[in-house]
Amino acid sequence: MTTATMHPWALVTRRSGASPVPRIAAALLARGVRVAGFTQDPIDEEGERTGYELRRLEHGDRRPIARRATGEPSSTECSFCAMHFDESAFAAARDWLREDAGRAEIVLVDAVSKLEAAGRGHAGAVADSLRHSALVVLAVPPEQLFAVMERFQLPEPLATLEDPSESAFESFVEAVVEAVPRSELIS
Repeated sequence: MTTATMHPWALVTRRSGASPVPRIAAALLARGVRVAGFTQDPIDEEGERTGYELRRLEHGDRRPIARRATGEPSSTECSFCAMHFDESAFAAARDWLREDAGRAEIVLVDAVSKLEAAGRGHAGAVADSLRHSALVVLAVPPEQLFAVMERFQLPEPLATLEDPSESAFESFVEAVVEAVPRSELIS
């Protein structure tokens, strides 16, 4: 999958555990940046990962997207990495981005990984976002970075957040804010 026009993008190294995307969204909103996108949050029951849910950043809508694979997937699911993913949830995420991206200056897409590198999952949402004029922030596991960059023919990111330290976080947010072409940003 290629993108016709490449717009700027930034990278968040997405490791297991809590996603940094909600914190990034809050920091950008506090600086007056219009943000769209979604997180893919883990669902844990009794200390065990049982699935994931999507959470829309702009409206807070939630939707289950994956459940631990037990048995065969339903007719509306695909199996990948010991999880059954609901195909309609991927469609919902893409619809959310289409609805929200026209008003956003930054689009955040969480959990871009093996499925997207294979052209499935959120691949359509990522491709749509990269064609939009907003700056795109992709959260990608480090071991999938090359495959994701190759799939979407991405140049080097304009900013990268790998280190969870406070100073690295602030530097990343500032670099992203500086890349947004607005003069009325809140300091």
